[in-house]
Amino acid sequence: MKKKKNLIILAIVLITLLGSYLYINNKPKKQKDADNGDDSTSIEILKLNSDDITKMTVSTKDEGLIFEKDGDDFKLTSHPDILIDNGAATNLLMSFSSLYADKIVSENSEGLENYGLKKPAATAVATLKNGTSKTVYLGDKTPGGSSYYFMVNGDKKIYTISSADGDHFGYRLSDIRRKNVFSMEPANIRYVKILKDGNPLIELNKDAKPPSEVEKTGDNSWVMEKPYSMAYYGDESKIEPLLESLVSLSVEDFVEDSPKDLAKYGLDKPHMQLTIKADNAIYNLYIGANKDESSTYFMTDKSKSVYTMSSGSVASLNVNPFDYLSKFACIVSIDNVDKVHVEGPGVNSTLTLTRTKKDTKDKDKDEDKDNVTYKIDGKQVEEKAFKSTYQSIIGLLYESENDKQVPENPEVKVTYTLNKGQTKEITVNYCPYNDDFYAVYKNDKADFLISKSKVKNMLDDVSKLKE
Repeated sequence: MKKKKNLIILAIVLITLLGSYLYINNKPKKQKDADNGDDSTSIEILKLNSDDITKMTVSTKDEGLIFEKDGDDFKLTSHPDILIDNGAATNLLMSFSSLYADKIVSENSEGLENYGLKKPAATAVATLKNGTSKTVYLGDKTPGGSSYYFMVNGDKKIYTISSADGDHFGYRLSDIRRKNVFSMEPANIRYVKILKDGNPLIELNKDAKPPSEVEKTGDNSWVMEKPYSMAYYGDESKIEPLLESLVSLSVEDFVEDSPKDLAKYGLDKPHMQLTIKADNAIYNLYIGANKDESSTYFMTDKSKSVYTMSSGSVASLNVNPFDYLSKFACIVSIDNVDKVHVEGPGVNSTLTLTRTKKDTKDKDKDEDKDNVTYKIDGKQVEEKAFKSTYQSIIGLLYESENDKQVPENPEVKVTYTLNKGQTKEITVNYCPYNDDFYAVYKNDKADFLISKSKVKNMLDDVSKLKE
């Protein structure tokens, strides 16, 4: 009996819940919205064909902006020398093209002063191809700050519109100035040069002639042309983050448009200059004096304005070129080498590779590759051991910059005989720098150092291959 009673109670509960669900989901939308605290529906108050709009103006109490159509885009013709956010005109255009009010707060324009519309904060006008225009007025923000009071010329009603649309109709120059210094993608950059006090700090060129026919690897398509005595490959894994940091440089503050005295900003003789080539265009950035401990003055060649950026951003331009260098002393694919001669304390050996064509009748072998015999001083050795030693030879990495003149009296010499390209031989000489380092000579130049211990380990590996 008790069990039956419980089942009855459960059934009543389920029926009640089902009824509530059906009521809620079938009552009018307007009533639902009211239950959620929204007793209004969207009201269309502007609908202009964006293709018909040729001019847009925004006038505030002390400033005026004029956007005029130029091809498919709008340009800020009232301030032609000022860089602006590319999306600003588009935002204003979209608000003119399709605008919905949140609600109507007055049907007959009563009490304009209560809404900031007796003396509007901004007046915006869209001019059409046919010569007609549409004018709108922006008032105060609502008490909650999520909307603006708004009117359309010829319409006595007072509306509220979203804060986003209101911001567009109330644009000031400071709102639409471009905050990013450069407008480009890192992947499109082909050239970077940084001058410090007139001297090249670093120069990277993706389109430069490669420093070597045979020393190129898949990750070093960038060439470092400066500041060393000759060109070297750059390290793309390090250069890519640098490019990303360059395009992320941003304006901290706007100082002066069309300044007459650049000297007071240290921009008559810039401390640093950054040049970037991208998208078939050249961009220049000039760094001047410090405004204070946290910010520095700068200009670009695309604008006649003075700005500031953070001192931290300026510090990021003061790069160490060694950090962006491919540090292999000489990296040559084994496929491009016929022999390598290594000469040093206790070592005087030649590693040779003898290649013969494979029998094309042998179906189990790769016909695209030759048979290779690996030898050291005429003695045949296993492929694995030979390649491991070769890896040790080409794996020597620059460890620091050479800061003094060192005589080219090699204590260790490595000579590669090549089978590809116009260059038939590459010689790398390791010359004493001090008790701990060798200066590395290539093409009669010694820009970098390698520790003697690393070179000794390589010599030991060559000696072991003979055993």
